[in-house]
Amino acid sequence: MSLIVWIIALVVLFFIARAWLQRRAEDDGRIAGLVPPPHSDTIEVLEWPVVGETQMNADHTSRQQALAQCVEGMPVDIDFHHGGPGAASTARVITEHGEIGTLRKDAIDKMDQLRRHHQKVEAFILSLEGGTEEHRIRSATLQIYVYKDKS
Repeated sequence: MSLIVWIIALVVLFFIARAWLQRRAEDDGRIAGLVPPPHSDTIEVLEWPVVGETQMNADHTSRQQALAQCVEGMPVDIDFHHGGPGAASTARVITEHGEIGTLRKDAIDKMDQLRRHHQKVEAFILSLEGGTEEHRIRSATLQIYVYKDKS
């Protein structure tokens, strides 16, 4: 009798493990689907945090309100401006909901290097953290795909 109980227990454990693995594979597929795949051969993939999320934009709109409307996987534009001799370069991060912040100095320097080497970038929101439900400042991390500009 105990042999039958063990066999039944093993069969039940097998089906539980199989269901768990299938669900995990589905979760991995959903996570991979957050950020669209690159459109051509990728030279490099970078992750950059967005900074200055608590500041107000030049038009007096709140970056936090724009961030609250964003979702992971959303495309963003990086508005890069070369500062010229003696002036600092800037890189604003803009979504369809407005500007959400800027890039750090090391990311701006990398953007300048990519621009000089005629490389194209596509950026997406990789992750969002914080928010009003957690009473924390909302922040974002970008995933950047770098391509050789074919134009």
